[in-house]
Amino acid sequence: MTIQIITNYKNDPHLRESFFALSELTFGINFKEWFNLGYWTEAYQCFSIVEDNKIVANVSASLLDLVIDYKAYKAIQIGTVMTHPDYRGRGYARQLLEEVIEHYEQQTDFIYLFANDKVLDFYPKFGFSERQQSTYKVQASTIAQIPSPLKKLSMDSEKDRQLLFDFAKNRVPISQAFGTQNSAGLLMFYAIVVLRNVIYYDQNNEVIYIVKEQDRVMTVYDILTKQPHPLTALLATINSESLQQFDLYFTPDHDIPSEKGVNLDDGTLFVKCRDGVVFPHRLCHPFTSIA
Repeated sequence: MTIQIITNYKNDPHLRESFFALSELTFGINFKEWFNLGYWTEAYQCFSIVEDNKIVANVSASLLDLVIDYKAYKAIQIGTVMTHPDYRGRGYARQLLEEVIEHYEQQTDFIYLFANDKVLDFYPKFGFSERQQSTYKVQASTIAQIPSPLKKLSMDSEKDRQLLFDFAKNRVPISQAFGTQNSAGLLMFYAIVVLRNVIYYDQNNEVIYIVKEQDRVMTVYDILTKQPHPLTALLATINSESLQQFDLYFTPDHDIPSEKGVNLDDGTLFVKCRDGVVFPHRLCHPFTSIA
C-alpha cells in the first residue's frame, strides 16, 4: 500500500475535522475554536498520513524564532505527534518525522520537541539530543511593590482577544537570555484552551500578564509588552504583601535575582542543531510557546 503524506490541508473541511477528531482522541484537546477564531496560521504546519479518507497519523511543525543571548535563530518545534490506535505499529510516526526533518533541516538552526517518558529512546535515532530543563523562582521580598490596576481579559470578547493577539504579534521577548518570537498562534492556543481565565491587562503601563495566584505563590506563565521593561519592574506591579514567591514559566534574563532548580514536569526536551550553533542546557522554554 502506498502511504500518502499530506500537508497544507487546513482549508479542507473533511480532513481538518478528521485532524480535530484525532487530536481530541489522543490528547483530549480540540483545536476547532482556535481554528475558527483565525489563529491557525501558516506558522503551524501539519504533516499527516491519510488512510480510508481520514487522518490516521500526524506530526506538526510550528515555525518560530528562538532568542538566545540576544541573537535570533530560526527554529521548528515539533508537536501534536499522534497515531490513531487502530493504525499504530506501522512506523507512521517515523515516516512523518523523517519528512518534517527533510523539509526543514536546511532552513533552520534548530528542530526541537518535548517528549514524554514512553518515547525517550525514539528521538535520538534521528539525531536529537537531550537538554536538561530548569525552573526559576523569585522571592517576592526581593521585589518592590508598585501596584497598578489590572483588568481581567475575557477570551469570549472579540475586543479582548484582538488586544491580546496584537500584543502577541508585536511583543518583545520576555527574555533575551532565552525567549521566543513569532509565536503568536501558539500563545493564542494557550489563551483560548488552557489559560483563558488568568489573563490581565495593565492599561497604565501597556502590559498583559498571564498569571495565577495560589497559596501565596504567583505563577507567572507569561508577560507581554511591546517595549522592553526590566522584569523586576513588571513583577513589582503584581507584587503584594500576601505573596512569598514568583514561579516563572520562562527563563529570566541573567541579571534577575532568581533561584534555579531542575524541571522534571514538562517532558524531556530534545534538540537537533545545525552545525555550528549551540542550544544551551538548563533553561526554561517559555510555557506559552510550547507546541
